[in-house]
Amino acid sequence: MATRPEEVFKNDDSQVLTRASREFRYRKEGNFVKDGRDFKTWYHIDDAQRLVWKYYNDIKDNFPFGTNQSIKDVMLPPYVSFDDDRLNVVNFFSVLINFFQQAENQHKVFFPFMVKPETGGAHYIAGFLRRNPKGQVDIIIFNPIGLSKHDRIGTELAKLDKDSLNIANIISSPHTIQSTEKDNGPLVSCGPICVEFLRIAMSNLDWLTMLDKDFKLPPDLLAPLQEEYQEIIQKYRLKHDQLLTQVTETDLDQLDEDYKFIIEAMLNGLMTWLRQDSVKATVQFDEDDWFSEDNYGSESELYDASDEEEFSDEEENPDDKGELINTPSTSPNLKPEMTIITPYSSPKLSPQKQVENKMELEELNNSIIKKVENNQPQVSFDTNLNILEENNLNKSTVSSPSGVKYVQDEIDRLRKASKSFFAIRCEKKATLIETALQEAIRKGDDVRNDEGVRAALGYHRIFSFFGLKKADALQHIEESLNPPKNQL
Repeated sequence: MATRPEEVFKNDDSQVLTRASREFRYRKEGNFVKDGRDFKTWYHIDDAQRLVWKYYNDIKDNFPFGTNQSIKDVMLPPYVSFDDDRLNVVNFFSVLINFFQQAENQHKVFFPFMVKPETGGAHYIAGFLRRNPKGQVDIIIFNPIGLSKHDRIGTELAKLDKDSLNIANIISSPHTIQSTEKDNGPLVSCGPICVEFLRIAMSNLDWLTMLDKDFKLPPDLLAPLQEEYQEIIQKYRLKHDQLLTQVTETDLDQLDEDYKFIIEAMLNGLMTWLRQDSVKATVQFDEDDWFSEDNYGSESELYDASDEEEFSDEEENPDDKGELINTPSTSPNLKPEMTIITPYSSPKLSPQKQVENKMELEELNNSIIKKVENNQPQVSFDTNLNILEENNLNKSTVSSPSGVKYVQDEIDRLRKASKSFFAIRCEKKATLIETALQEAIRKGDDVRNDEGVRAALGYHRIFSFFGLKKADALQHIEESLNPPKNQL
């Protein structure tokens, strides 16, 4: 099959790279370029998905139990998940297990996953759902930090309804493979370690079948404990880099196709879970917090500020003063309260409208988009409802306000990204920004400082990768307002 023009390029060493390997080595985040081969770089979720998908598809031996079954006969494709500020351990695993228990999946024995299940968290764990001969489900959890004082995942898993979900056992690895001491600071190595765990486990289903609470690890996974830790992790990263040079553009298309079934099922399941538990979404901006540093809310949350130095998988930037999306963890009755920032909320607009559920919030956003798509008149803010209403286009405007190009660049970037299946609702966000931009142009001031534009830029798409991190679009605009000195 012919190689697409955009599929490969040559770096300074004349080595041919695929898009997957290029993005692993040269992933742009703000003003920085992150290299997955670097020990201090966290694995991006796209890289983790591609690596695990490739390992799964490259396993060709017959498994298990001396039969002629293949891995795909007994195992669902691995689910490598993006996280979201509305996800937590209880609702995520409830939906994951329900999916595994669906009739069409009853013949599968294993369901591998690699996720960041804490609310707005960024620490990878890996594991499997395993069906026992009685049809019950074992949850196998591999957390690289083991059962340390920072492991709140096990505590949250204990809240799952074992009877209704037909859970037999929750088996957690006690092994402390990773630590802040070994990583010399933030826990940057959870990505490569979890990828290696899945690679080894998917190739050793007999071992996985027999795995019990003693959690005896294969020798390959014990290597970081027995040899030079950082040296081993570096070998993992370089091996993964080489694997991604084998992931073609055609493979990436197939990956998107393979994930559609589970993505749709998980989205539908989570929305159903939220509706059934009568979740109320409060459209809220706190004027004091709009440009304050992110904080992690109450002590009941899975993450709090005191954990960040040792447990966070995201770099802390003291100058990154982003908007707060605060999601308390579930109560004993599993009825979480959820705070969602809608694109056109403003810290100065009041009173705030209470939206009864997420579906109503979606309807408001969709009505905004329909106005733009149907070429309706210009829109502006309704200070009573925090949504948009029609405005007279004949009012005089100030020509050529500052910052339009920068905002338009973000719109174009999102529309380009919307072609990927995983870029959920990029087109919707682009349209929301465009609508706010039109209103800001009418005012004549620098559009980058306009409240509506900033709210739209800061809007977090559902299942955004880092729910408590400032949206990339807003971050890019702030960087354009405060460029590095060497760019002035």
